[in-house]
Amino acid sequence: MRAVVVREFGALKNAVVADLPDPTPGTDDILIEIRATAVNFVDTLMVSGTYQSLPPLPFVPGKLPVGIVKSVGTGISTCKAAIA
Repeated sequence: MRAVVVREFGALKNAVVADLPDPTPGTDDILIEIRATAVNFVDTLMVSGTYQSLPPLPFVPGKLPVGIVKSVGTGISTCKAAIA
């Protein structure tokens, strides 16, 4: 999968587009194939390293993903999607 990856906190220009291994859902996970995501204020704070709680580096920003369910873990029996 291709993703924007933040390897160090700072300017957004430091983020890179990288190829990452395709994820596999765990038992209680739903894997969504992301089609689009917004860059919002919280994302810019996290990338810059100024948000109140920060993810460990490296990380992939994107708090508002939109996509389709690609696969589900064995512990998932129902899934309700929000459709706008």
